[in-house]
Amino acid sequence: MEIKCLDSATPVNSPLLVLATLICLLSLSACGFHLRGNSETLVASFPKLAVQCNKKSDWQMCHYLNARITAMGTEISDDARFLLKVDRVQSSQRAISLNNDATAAEQELTHTMHYRLRDMDHGTTVSERTLSRSQIYRLNASALVAKDREKEELEKSLNQSLVNTLLREISIASRDRETGPQATPRP
Repeated sequence: MEIKCLDSATPVNSPLLVLATLICLLSLSACGFHLRGNSETLVASFPKLAVQCNKKSDWQMCHYLNARITAMGTEISDDARFLLKVDRVQSSQRAISLNNDATAAEQELTHTMHYRLRDMDHGTTVSERTLSRSQIYRLNASALVAKDREKEELEKSLNQSLVNTLLREISIASRDRETGPQATPRP
């Protein structure tokens, strides 16, 4: 059997290559592989979810959380069986490195949130954790407007990352509650 290297200009029409690709894709789906953030897991676990979030002080986080839950197909309702309470959302900033004139050259921005998922029918806590995300960015004293815009973008990105992690975790916690913690190994 002769093996030939294909360059990028050569079209790939080999039935053997198509068959091998198909077998790989079927193997991945057969083993239960799912991409992270799969929206089917949240709506399957929580068709309805009550959400409590301090919208006055943490409006960006709460807005993104509600939008993500709704976009994933879960209805936000006060009469839902499960209550997701987000509290203690905090932001902090600290200097990581200094310039020659003792001004901050790099800043670390950290966002932290505490959440609790309660089963209102049984009065039990399904999951409770504190999540944290950090990002370091460089400061440029000559570009103050750009620095502020970069900080706003980083804060938005950190909020989105926290919300995505929270939704993944409550989906896993719900699955563990139904099948038992030993059935789903955690990384």
